[in-house]
Amino acid sequence: MGKLNARHTPKKQRKPNNKISTHFAKRDFVCKCGPCESAIKISLGLVGGLELLRTLAQNRINIIRAYMCADAVEKQRSVKRNFYSMGIAADITIDNLDPRTVARMAMAIPEFRGVGLNLDENYVHVDTRKAPEPVFWVEHHQASIPITDDNRVEYLGNDPLPELPSDAISELS
Repeated sequence: MGKLNARHTPKKQRKPNNKISTHFAKRDFVCKCGPCESAIKISLGLVGGLELLRTLAQNRINIIRAYMCADAVEKQRSVKRNFYSMGIAADITIDNLDPRTVARMAMAIPEFRGVGLNLDENYVHVDTRKAPEPVFWVEHHQASIPITDDNRVEYLGNDPLPELPSDAISELS
């Protein structure tokens, strides 16, 4: 019998890496309905926008809802082909930030073409819909109210929209 050579020791098995970006993993975006066994469909444009938002906020983003399978959409009595079922939308909160501040920050991210502030449940909806102009709204008392110049201060406050640092964009490119 020969000597055991240290080079031939068995390698440790690596755990699968489910990360899809620096701060997000597949599990953040899976359908939470249960029966579909955590199906997932996610736009990398949405993930990129969330990474930019995290850079701007300097805080952890919590994804409340993202992809929804057809059964989950049907149970919610929503349109069959909505932004969640397409994998291009998420409802979020950010640690230590008021939802109004989160909405203002999300409006500064060019990837987000839809931003909705839900005042009843305290979260922000972001999506990467194909639209020539971004769409901003507030959900309050079961109503969806478009954000206009006339009501912007009422719903979002006086603070100006934050600017995304130029180094943040190059950091993610």
